Amino acid sequence: MEEALRVEIHTGEYIALGVVRTRHERLRDVLENLTAPYLHMENARMQFMARGLSRKPVSVDSLLVSPEHIRMAIPYEEEGTSAARTSHPCYVPKYPVSARLYLDTMEIRGSLHIREGEDAFHAVQHLSEPFLAVTQAWVCYLDTRYSLPFTCPVVIVNRRFVNLIALEPKQNEAVDTELGRLLAHSSSLAARMMRTPTLSV
Repeated sequence: MEEALRVEIHTGEYIALGVVRTRHERLRDVLENLTAPYLHMENARMQFMARGLSRKPVSVDSLLVSPEHIRMAIPYEEEGTSAARTSHPCYVPKYPVSARLYLDTMEIRGSLHIREGEDAFHAVQHLSEPFLAVTQAWVCYLDTRYSLPFTCPVVIVNRRFVNLIALEPKQNEAVDTELGRLLAHSSSLAARMMRTPTLSV
């Protein structure tokens, strides 16, 4: 049976929260290996955003989202344990690098993960994957009229919308401490905006 994963999708004009059937793959893999023209979400709630104004959320049974327009995706309950990750047949040892990603509409701070033995700047410069995973993420929309900064364990970012990437290979302990504090005291954007109850799957 396919795994049902709750996912929060951010495009340029919409935020959607729903269920994605992942076939036991990571959300990033689902997005990168998608063969259909749209990502199918079930039991979805969609929020339209424009010029800092929000309209009433809309609930639908099925929602089809074009992956080309996804700027950021947030998986829920996908972290797994360290042992599970390292035992995966495709596991590759990586090390974290502090980074700031700048998109047209938002700034994202957190950690990118680079293959061991590779130089961080060279690895990022030659990225081929269309989506980037950022862990311990802090997300801030530039237009704060409808959103305060929020944090989450991981966000998946569409590289085509990233204008700038600032790398800090030497971990800044003060920044890491502050991100940890924020992670412990904040919730996702959709949960605050739409006050969506936990979806039953």
